[in-house]
Amino acid sequence: MENLKTAEDDIHFKSMKLYFNPNRIYKQLENAGFTGSKLTVEQVSKFDNYHYYGTKAVDDCIEKLQINKTFQVLDFGSGIGGPARHLASKSRCRVKAVEIQEDLNKIAADLTNRCGLSDRIDHVRQDIYKLDTDSNYFDCAVSWLAVNHIEDKAGLFEKLFTMLKKGGKIYIEDFYQKGPVTENEREILFIDDLPTIEEYRKYLVDAGFINIEILNVTSSWIKFVTNRAEVFANERAQNCASFGEETVNSLQDFYDGMKSLYDTNTIGGVQIYAQSPNN
Repeated sequence: MENLKTAEDDIHFKSMKLYFNPNRIYKQLENAGFTGSKLTVEQVSKFDNYHYYGTKAVDDCIEKLQINKTFQVLDFGSGIGGPARHLASKSRCRVKAVEIQEDLNKIAADLTNRCGLSDRIDHVRQDIYKLDTDSNYFDCAVSWLAVNHIEDKAGLFEKLFTMLKKGGKIYIEDFYQKGPVTENEREILFIDDLPTIEEYRKYLVDAGFINIEILNVTSSWIKFVTNRAEVFANERAQNCASFGEETVNSLQDFYDGMKSLYDTNTIGGVQIYAQSPNN
C-alpha cells in the first residue's frame, strides 16, 4: 500500500502555496482584536478553514450525517483544526483530528486548547494509514480537500472502511478531474493524480461502501474561488502590511492558480457520501 506523503517529507507540502506561513492566523486573530489566552470557536472560525465555504460546509456535513454528542468522528487531513472545532462545538461529538504536517498540527492543538475543546478533540500528527486505532471504532469519517493529496486512494477508502463501525458513514468534499492535468497544474494542487467522478465511485464500491452519493458542486465552487481571488487581490495592501509580501504573493499565486484550474475545466468539485453495511 502506498502511503500518504510521509512525515519525513513534510517539507514538500510547502510547495503548495496555500500552506506557506500558516502562522498567519495569529496575525489575523490579532487584527480582529482576539488576543487573549482564551478564544471562542466563533472567533477562530473566521480564519481557520482552508476549504470552501467555511463552517457552512461543516454544517452540511453535520446535517447529512446527523452527528451528535454520541459520535466518534475521524477528521483526516484536519489542517489547523477548523472543521474539528466546529464539529465538536456544535454537536458535542468527539473528534480525532489527523494531520501530517507538523506545524499545522501544532497550531491546531494550540487553538483547540485556547477554545477549551481539548477534552473533545484529539489532535494527532500522523499518516492516516499508520493511525493506531481499533477496527470498527468511528461512527463517521470526514474530510475537506485532503483526499487529493493521498497517493493510494483505493487503499485509503479500504482503510476508512475498516475503521468505521457497522453502518458508519463518510463525508468528503474534494476535487475531481475533468480534463488533462499538466505538470504545472499538479504542482498547484500538490497531487500525483486526481480521480474522475466514476473513479471515486469505483474506489468506494471496491472498498465495500453502499448507499453512495456523489454530488457535483463545481458551479458553486467556481463562484467561491473567483470571489476569493478577487477579494484577496483587492486587499493586497492591507494583507502585505499584516503578513508580509512573500506570504501575500504565495497565497495570491495559489488563489489565481486554483481559479485557472476551474476556468480551463481541468478540475471540478464533489461532495461524497457513503455508508458501510449494517451487517
